[in-house]
Amino acid sequence: MHDIEHVHNYRFVDDRLATSGQPSVAQLQSIANAGFAVVINLALHDDPRYSLPDEAGAVAALGMEYVHIPVQFAAPRQQDLRALFDAMDRCRGKKVWVHCAANMRVSAFLG
Repeated sequence: MHDIEHVHNYRFVDDRLATSGQPSVAQLQSIANAGFAVVINLALHDDPRYSLPDEAGAVAALGMEYVHIPVQFAAPRQQDLRALFDAMDRCRGKKVWVHCAANMRVSAFLG
């Protein structure tokens, strides 16, 4: 089992929010074990180097909610940011893990 602190570019924000780059399936298990209830993915699913074959299925199998907001790295849109804010509002009170491929989109959006 992988420790969550080994997920690529992991950042602890507070007791209810952490961010990272793409976690592996084993790391998703660690994320679930750490009490996270929601995984929000801002990455695309078009490059197997930076995505899982079925992240939605893996997250659901672990009992977590999955939200996918595909953000083009070179062309993020205001509606993408609003979708993240809406998802965060819907998940208020839950422990949330937000990731993209390398934690760059997430860092820009949360900054």
